[in-house]
Amino acid sequence: MFILSTATDIPLNGKVAQIVERGTLQVGTTGDYRPLSYLENNGNYWGFGIEMAGKIIRNFNL
Repeated sequence: MFILSTATDIPLNGKVAQIVERGTLQVGTTGDYRPLSYLENNGNYWGFGIEMAGKIIRNFNL
């Protein structure tokens, strides 16, 4: 696990480079473990894990 912050320079090599080059972050979740992830009836996911994935992609401008 790694933590992203605005004060940390993230090396753009290895897996990080692959994510940036692809332009998407693929995240797997079961969607049945509140508060980490939950799949609503309308098909939207929410929860802590989903929010963290959103913060990661914003840091990479994806």
